[in-house]
Amino acid sequence: CTPKIICPAVSLIGLPGAVNYLTTSLLQTVFTLATQAKVTIACLPGFSCSSTSATCNADGTFTLPACLPTCPKLTSLVGLTGITSAVNYLTTSLSPARLPSLDLASTLTTTVRCALGFATITGSTSGLGVCSIINGVATWTMPACVAGCAALKPTTASMLVPALLPATLLSELLTPVTVAVSCLLDYISTTNLPLVATCTTGGWVLPTCAAKLSCPPLALTSAGNFVDTNLLETAFRTVRKITVPIQCLTGFASKSSVATCQADGTWLIPACVPACPQTTLTGLMSGNFASASLPATGLLTDVLTPVKVIISCAKGFISSTGILGTATCRSDLTWDLSALTNCVVGCAQRSLSSSLGLIQKFLPLTLEGADATATCTSDYVQSGVASCTNGFFVLPTCTPKIICPAVSLIGLPGAVNYLTTSLLQTVFTLATQAKVTIACLPGFSCSSTSATCNADGTFTLPACLPTCPKLTSLVGLTGITSAVNYLTTSLSPARLPSLDLASTLTTTVRCALGFATITGSTSGLGVCSIINGVATWTMPACVGSCPQTPLTSVLNLVSKTLPLTATSAPTLSFPVSCVSGFAFASTSNMATCNADGSWTIPQCLRACPLKPLTSALTSLLGLVSSTTLPLTLTTLTAPITCL
Repeated sequence: CTPKIICPAVSLIGLPGAVNYLTTSLLQTVFTLATQAKVTIACLPGFSCSSTSATCNADGTFTLPACLPTCPKLTSLVGLTGITSAVNYLTTSLSPARLPSLDLASTLTTTVRCALGFATITGSTSGLGVCSIINGVATWTMPACVAGCAALKPTTASMLVPALLPATLLSELLTPVTVAVSCLLDYISTTNLPLVATCTTGGWVLPTCAAKLSCPPLALTSAGNFVDTNLLETAFRTVRKITVPIQCLTGFASKSSVATCQADGTWLIPACVPACPQTTLTGLMSGNFASASLPATGLLTDVLTPVKVIISCAKGFISSTGILGTATCRSDLTWDLSALTNCVVGCAQRSLSSSLGLIQKFLPLTLEGADATATCTSDYVQSGVASCTNGFFVLPTCTPKIICPAVSLIGLPGAVNYLTTSLLQTVFTLATQAKVTIACLPGFSCSSTSATCNADGTFTLPACLPTCPKLTSLVGLTGITSAVNYLTTSLSPARLPSLDLASTLTTTVRCALGFATITGSTSGLGVCSIINGVATWTMPACVGSCPQTPLTSVLNLVSKTLPLTATSAPTLSFPVSCVSGFAFASTSNMATCNADGSWTIPQCLRACPLKPLTSALTSLLGLVSSTTLPLTLTTLTAPITCL
């Protein structure tokens, strides 16, 4: 017969580690090898455990399942923060989710799908629902599903590019959003409207493209002042457009020397008009012209209006007057060269690409060694100026500003206990790091009130940690109904070093005169710790005390000091000694601290000292030998025995 193993009854209230239980105690239970004895147990609302039983083990102890924060089962998403209608969601319910630990940063995620015609702010058809601890309660946070169009790959028949339209979100006003598209090579839009794909509440609306046409055969003759040329039927091509060389009769010229087949199936043919002959510029003025001669230049055919030709300077040269010179083809088909200008060293007018980050669209004619106005846009940081050097412009450098994009703190990993829900877009600068004001939830604080935009385009967030509040009075704390026992009357706020539930901070708390801690000290430690999920102050008890008291020979006592002693201390009595020639008036040698804060000190009176009687003396007096007279108060006698 083996003795039964019994797990004794136990109270869960105040038991270390036994938190969040609805069950307050376990009954005595007998362990058996056949079936481990189990006791039903329940967690508080908002918590759950992996088992509904506490198990009685072979060593006579109970094993308790952990009650962990749990997000509830949802049969509807309506009612969650920001969700007034579930029409945006394909997911309609969520199973309960038990967090893996009591850590305030602990989270669990589940996939939440958006309904047709809706998407997350990242353009996805699904996002993550997050179970986390908010204000001490396990709570669901849903991704926002907003109206928009999912990514779309146009069909081959549409003849559109790009090959994939991006996921596109609509504004709260559901205003349609357009995305620029174009037709494939050798195809053309069927309308004269801008070619765009439009995202509406009904989905994508796409334009249509049709195949481009071919140009028919055409004969060019002297009737049009052309050298006879036959143009054959020619198909239109977007890349390497089909052109056919043409030539004007002597005394005539055209703006182009080719006929071009167009997308609408017609020929683009330049006109041959009366012209001034080709003329050399060599030896005129100081030279340095871009071309050595003037080309044959045609007049306007109707009224033979004179035509001016701009004479450009060679590369590295500009007009000395800042105005480009001209040559005019007169109506008599002769050249007027009186408006030519000298070309001197400098930089020609230059167009500027928007990719350079400059406000200006072009730089003007600029003499050698001079600067030109060139300023970076507000999105860039400028270094240097624009200057003309050796006939070329040297441009300033525009460096893109580093921008920390706007970010939502809701559901962001590690972003817990913040009252602030989002950070606005912020520009980083080397001179002063950009900061965004941030606030923690009540009961929490951080080392800084700002989130900082960093050089890598990310924000650094200060941690919001549990914080015991500032106190202007100790009254109201657990067990303290009056502050008369305390010399300390206020406490500064104390921020715990981490989110660890075991994290603590201490501060010195001083007792008032006539009071002491139970260890007999005039001060103790006030402790800031997490109690029931809240950073809370716990004060040392300052109770009535017997004061520190010196004992001297005036009281006929051996000198010593009675310590400061709390009236509720475990040790209230301390041994004392009388000086030589004195003895205690009572049988006690203990000084005792009384409940009213006074000391009871034993009295020392004069006494005859301890005296042994010699054998010679005892024989002479007729006493029993070896008698010793004890230490005896002078008011008493010591008994002796006669032979």
